[in-house]
Amino acid sequence: MQTDALLKNAHVRVWHLSSYYQPELEAKFLSNQGIDRDAQGEHAGVGDMAQIMVLSPDYVRPIQKTTAMPKNLGFSGKPELASPVLGRALLKLRINEAIKQIKGFQ
Repeated sequence: MQTDALLKNAHVRVWHLSSYYQPELEAKFLSNQGIDRDAQGEHAGVGDMAQIMVLSPDYVRPIQKTTAMPKNLGFSGKPELASPVLGRALLKLRINEAIKQIKGFQ
């Protein structure tokens, strides 16, 4: 709220959109797509990788099947299951949740 007060004279509103980041909502969506929790991973897993494939595809390194890969490579789960189709759906889910929250502010 401090930032909102500082920018009030500039006619700028600042809102914290906590609904944009909901790991459980994304996990449920991915589970409904047939991707179990272990395969989803956490850091740089399916959800992260899929969304980056949409927003900044040049930053995505090709990843082979992870079953025989050593640990600590900077990702978890099976990010090779990610796709731009999943990424668009996850981003749409995030954006729709943020829009609902913003409408509640008005």
